[in-house]
Parts: sequence; structure tokens; C-alpha cells
Amino acid sequence: MGTIMRGGWWRGLTVGVACVVATAAAGRADAVPMTAFGQPVTALSGPGSNTQAVPTCGTGACYNPATGQITYFIPLSSANAGIYGVTVTPSGFKSGMFSDFKAGTFDNSSVLTMYLRFSPIASLSLDSAHLTFGFSDLDLNSGNDPPAFTESIRFFDVGWSPMTPLITVIGQSGGSPVPFTVSGDSSTQTIDFPDITSLITGDPFFVELQFGSKTTERKKWFNTPESLIATLQTEITPAPEPGTLLLLGSGLAGLAIMARNRVSNPSRSKGQTEE
Repeated sequence: MGTIMRGGWWRGLTVGVACVVATAAAGRADAVPMTAFGQPVTALSGPGSNTQAVPTCGTGACYNPATGQITYFIPLSSANAGIYGVTVTPSGFKSGMFSDFKAGTFDNSSVLTMYLRFSPIASLSLDSAHLTFGFSDLDLNSGNDPPAFTESIRFFDVGWSPMTPLITVIGQSGGSPVPFTVSGDSSTQTIDFPDITSLITGDPFFVELQFGSKTTERKKWFNTPESLIATLQTEITPAPEPGTLLLLGSGLAGLAIMARNRVSNPSRSKGQTEE
């Protein structure tokens, strides 16, 4: 009785499959990381969404496009409240761009608003989006200096929907609508959003920050400059090149024909010596 010895043919088919897989792997596009700094702008929509709110860094409140650093002042007096680099205060200066003072106690929950624009953003399928804010001297509770003075911050998306509750303390965290953590000390602080993929619907992407200042001690207070760097890291997976898809399709078609021929001509596999 004849025995079907398929060693040579099976080995050839295995090699063929391996070649097709290798071709596909070689043509597969890996995730491409992209980094965008948050640029302070004058509005979240319209022409102002592309207009830088403060000067490019030299001295004072400014934005450094090379490093992403934004220098600003959180007002102590509610008379100086407004949008960073936009609202003209009674003194003639713009909100968040100068040092002011206040005597006695105060509680300003949303004394400074800042609009940040992030671009470029992944324009194809978005694999991940990681947003990080690195602060210098943001006086959150348990890291505030001096002890009687505290600051706060809250984040909103472009539709004015809250991304976080009011953040007041180092160690705070949350999970809705996106997860975030707060870490740091009296010198530097980090507010981290590990995954905001669900919030990004286009390029550019915008975030609104609202800062507050508060003290319970009666004395004369002066504010000092603070800084932040906002970084959005996204990864995209480009579509495979057309040539790769063509080669992959041709290879699979060839293997299908080989298998069909073997099925239709079984005698070619009988009585052979196994290799």
C-alpha cells in the first residue's frame, strides 16, 4: 500500500508561508511618536486659536517654543483676573503677565485662565495620547511655600467640559472622564494624564487651564513668576505601503494555488521517499 510522503512539499509550503510573513513584517509600519508643546493662545476657536498670547521668551511672562516653557503670574488680586495675555487689567497690563500684590486674606477660585494649543497631532489612527504638565512652584497643598498660601488648578477640554475636578493637593488623582495623577514637592509638580485618546478629535488639540490663589493669613502678599511645560505625546500607526500589500497578496495567492494543485494531483505525493 502506497504511503503519502509529504516532507518536501510540506517543507516548501512552510518556507513559503514564512517568506510571506516576513514580507508582511518588513512592510509593517511601526508606531510613530509625535511630541507637541502647549502654546498659549488668545482663544479656543476662531482666529485667536492660532494667535500666540504672549511674547516669545526674552524676559518676563513669555513662551519659549524651543523648550515649551511658559512663564506666568497667578494674580493675587481679583482686579487682575482674566485670560492669560489677553485681558487688560486696570493697571494697563495683561492678566498673568505681571507681579501684583494683595493685603489681607483672599480666595480667588478662577483668577487666571490659560488656553493651550497642541499641534501637530496624529492625523491617522491614534494609538495613544499622553499629556503631561510639569510645573515649577505651583503651590498645591502639602507642597505650598509659604504654608498659609495655596494655589489651585482645573483642566477643561475645548468644549468646556471638565477634565478634572479642582486640583488643590499633591497626591490627588482621578479617573473620569480621563485618569490623572498629581505628584511633586514644594519645588516642582507634575500633573499627568496617561491616556487622553478619547478627548482628541482633531488637530490642533486645545486645553483650558484655570488657576486660583488663596491665603488665610493677613499680611501683604506679592506673587512671583511660575512656569510650566505642557507636553502631548501621541503615537500613530501609518497604513502599510501599497507595494507591501501587493506583495503580501501575491504571496498568499501563490500559496493557495500550490495547495490546490497538490490536492488535485495527489499521485504526485505518493510513493516518494521521505526527505
